[in-house]
Amino acid sequence: MIKKYIILAVFISFMFENGIAQNVVISGNAPTYAGDIFSFKYNVDLITGLEKELAQCKVSENGDFKVSFPISATIQASVIVGAFRGLIFLEKNTEYEIVLPPKREKTEVDKINPFFREDEFFIGVKNHTKKELNYLIADYNLRYNIYMDKNYIRILKLGYNANVENQIAIFDSIYADIKNPYFIKYKEYKHAALKNLAYVRSNEGMQTKFFGYKSVEYQNVAYMNLFNNIFSNFLSLYSKTEKGKEIPVDILDKKSLATLKMTVKDWDILHSDSLVELVILKGLYDGLLARSYPHEIVKVLLDSMIVHSKIDESKLIAKNILNSSSFLLPDFPAPDFRLLDVNKREITLANLSERFIYLTFCNLKSYTCQQELEMLKIFHEKYAEYFDIVTISVDENFEETKEFFKKNKYEWKLLTNNSYSKVLSDYQIKAYPTYYLINPDKILKLAPAPSPGDDFEQKFGVIWQAYKNEQQREEYRKND
Repeated sequence: MIKKYIILAVFISFMFENGIAQNVVISGNAPTYAGDIFSFKYNVDLITGLEKELAQCKVSENGDFKVSFPISATIQASVIVGAFRGLIFLEKNTEYEIVLPPKREKTEVDKINPFFREDEFFIGVKNHTKKELNYLIADYNLRYNIYMDKNYIRILKLGYNANVENQIAIFDSIYADIKNPYFIKYKEYKHAALKNLAYVRSNEGMQTKFFGYKSVEYQNVAYMNLFNNIFSNFLSLYSKTEKGKEIPVDILDKKSLATLKMTVKDWDILHSDSLVELVILKGLYDGLLARSYPHEIVKVLLDSMIVHSKIDESKLIAKNILNSSSFLLPDFPAPDFRLLDVNKREITLANLSERFIYLTFCNLKSYTCQQELEMLKIFHEKYAEYFDIVTISVDENFEETKEFFKKNKYEWKLLTNNSYSKVLSDYQIKAYPTYYLINPDKILKLAPAPSPGDDFEQKFGVIWQAYKNEQQREEYRKND
């Protein structure tokens, strides 16, 4: 007998606000997705954009699906359905009967294209009223976007004289009876973004009015979008002012979070520790992206934030920055993965051998990949005592890849990138083949690494010798 609902739920506890977790239930009927697995995710924080899975559910043969999981605050979640990415705002203790569009499969080209992004849409909620959050935001966004389409150039040209305040008053009157706190903040910061566009984009004025004395809305999309815009590269820009001139000293010389916080607090508009720390985290994140600060130094500051901050959200964002794939840099931990080998055994980076790993991402549709597999075969035979080769296949038909490896006597470890693995995004795979060198402590040493046909052998020799020398020094220190 076929069960009406086939459910696989993964319950996740998270606290991005000091709220009590309450369940959300999502259900629906989508026959064209029968047999598919829906993976609902959310951004753990809206600075790094790091995603985490909330739960999975499998669509039954007749199209029914249902899943339940706890949340502690209102969040925006997403789910990939075929070639689409559906967005939905979720509130605690609420049930959502959702409506999905007919399934449109990704093309073969889409599946192997690392730059492909699913088309986004707002998921329809069947069982809610016009005062439900998703309806409100969709309705507001439609009105807002129509206005911006007609007036964007005019606002840029006229600035103050574009009279955006009049349009904001119209929007406020339409939603005057809405009491939903998330929507009120969302609308406020969409309006603030409109004012920022019109009023010569005065960052200091915006920082004062919309952030200085306000509470930090860590999971409000509109708040964080404006925050990320207004405080973009703040530490770098502020360091050029009289009050902020000590920032490079605090970061590069003192490597001190405490003195950096004191310097940033001198900017009179930042009136709470939560905002000061958020500004610092954003600045460090931007600095890493721009390679403005050495990642070793930023790691010290982030570790200090994790240990000493009294604000849970600050600790979380600091951890996310450290774990973010945006900083896939030498001497950072290699992103872990959970994949299947040719015998369908689950393999993680953590349980691979305690040796150097030459990690490769391969697609057999790439002629370059096929050529370099032959070179990897030589490496496997030549350097077996020095490093292991691990290949992650992104081919659609893993059975064919297995046969190809067997036929050509490629005898190193082969893993399949399953449909819901984050490994391609974690390792920022944009082309095939791509290589990384990971040391026995699972730390990235070459990111990315040269291909077998380049100067990999020479670079590996230097890294291997340095690692062995450090081991010998460590052994000497222990025995001294």
